[in-house]
Amino acid sequence: TATTEIYTLSLHDALPIYHFFRTVLNRVDARAVLVGHTQNDQLETRLLHVVRGTGLPGLRGMVSDSLVSIGTDPPVRVVRPLLDVSREQTEAYCANRGVVPRRDSTNGNLEYSRNRIRLSVVPELTTLNPRLAGALDRLGRIAGDSEAFIESELDRRLDGLIVISDGIWTIDRSQWRLLHPALKRALLRRVANELSPSREVGAESIESAIVAADQWTAGRSLQWTDDRVLIVEHDRSEERRVGKECRSR
Repeated sequence: TATTEIYTLSLHDALPIYHFFRTVLNRVDARAVLVGHTQNDQLETRLLHVVRGTGLPGLRGMVSDSLVSIGTDPPVRVVRPLLDVSREQTEAYCANRGVVPRRDSTNGNLEYSRNRIRLSVVPELTTLNPRLAGALDRLGRIAGDSEAFIESELDRRLDGLIVISDGIWTIDRSQWRLLHPALKRALLRRVANELSPSREVGAESIESAIVAADQWTAGRSLQWTDDRVLIVEHDRSEERRVGKECRSR
């Protein structure tokens, strides 16, 4: 016997939504939450990432099955079965079965970047390429394959490169300098995700940390995100979580 519970949310900060999902999963003893992101949502997400200056993970976009970390709570498994289905196909399916979808009242509000992407940018780009969604799907697959290869190469080089102890990631600077820039980005992103999995790290923060680890002299530190600090010494750099009182010096 299947039990269906319907909840309505209109939140634009993702983290509270996932905490909400965790609460509901616990309540109904479920192992995953299925969300209705379509190919159109994936297109909008990738364009938003491009505008903000993304790396390969941003070009890859959303994945069909993922674990979302939410601080000290267990991660939430999120499944997106409709990523290859367009919004138009979804609406036609609902109409054919007499299902009236719930619509977010803020969808037309151009104060939100995603709405501007959806209502203004996507139609304009579609005049240049009517197969825009498919083109960005292809770009996403290529980015995902490239990211997977870089991650596998990084795994091969970890021995002697990094030591993890008491929540501190210590990177050997002599080994660091031998890394290709793509591997440096992958390493710092991995460190950031391990130190604070519930907080995303942007491409700009990664680049600033690379400059510090590459060029800074010993005794300097950089708070490269709200709660992550990089400390540079002669032979190593250390990445750790800190309170907001820490600042670059």
